[in-house]
Amino acid sequence: MENFKITDYAFERTVWANMQLAKLCPGGNISNFTKILEDEDTSKQLNSMIDIALILNEAAEKKACFLDSTHEKKLLSRELLLNLDEQTLSDTCLTALGIYQEDGKITVDAEPKKEEVEEIESESTTAGSSTSAIN
Repeated sequence: MENFKITDYAFERTVWANMQLAKLCPGGNISNFTKILEDEDTSKQLNSMIDIALILNEAAEKKACFLDSTHEKKLLSRELLLNLDEQTLSDTCLTALGIYQEDGKITVDAEPKKEEVEEIESESTTAGSSTSAIN
């Protein structure tokens, strides 16, 4: 498909996406996510990859429409993905999986540990230190 560009499509891991992805996982448990990609049956593995890409794309579009009621959805379809060459499908699914992994990372602790607070406080009161942005 000559006009297909991965960058034309958004992917996002939202609560809705997690709920849909959990349905694909053994036992309905999202912590078993990697198991759906480990199936030795190529057809099942490709279908799982397509399902993941479709879910993460739909999640991004749902969120965009929620945030902006005038947003025009840009949804992938199973038919479109099935008609891609293998490399383009792989690139699309890897992009979606990258978003899944990135969005699942915890980037900020909710509360700093007591030791971290004490360390920050002691650094800010160290003699000779300056917090001025002007030199």
